[in-house]
Amino acid sequence: RIHDLTSHDPDGDSSGDGSGDGSGRPASSNGAPERGETSRAGRGGGARPVLSVEGLAASLGSTGKRELMVYHTECCDEALLGSLQLSAELTLGDLVRAVREELDFSASAICRGTEHSGMQVPLHCGQYGLKALPFFPRPEMHLIAIS
Repeated sequence: RIHDLTSHDPDGDSSGDGSGDGSGRPASSNGAPERGETSRAGRGGGARPVLSVEGLAASLGSTGKRELMVYHTECCDEALLGSLQLSAELTLGDLVRAVREELDFSASAICRGTEHSGMQVPLHCGQYGLKALPFFPRPEMHLIAIS
């Protein structure tokens, strides 16, 4: 792909006033994207999705919870340990405790995975204080517990 370098703006903004951050949109006072933004220009001008935490919490519906399937080692029917209720307030550490207490399984590590995919994303114990919902934004994402 050939880029036209003659119209290149070194600041990356389309306004020409130098106030951009390289994405083609004006920067906020701290350089962060505006609140509630759902997409951002990527390389080559294509949009890439950006998750909104407020939008994720709203996606849980009127109950404020949804089912999170928990598997041992891989996402398949034979490895299903059970399910937990995922809410906006839960942290990854809360999920690990719930796996131990409610499903009676002691996990030495946890990962995020999806059915029919061998890919697993490890969730480091340093992240256990973070909210769990952004790690499982879609219902087809599941928790994999490894002993």
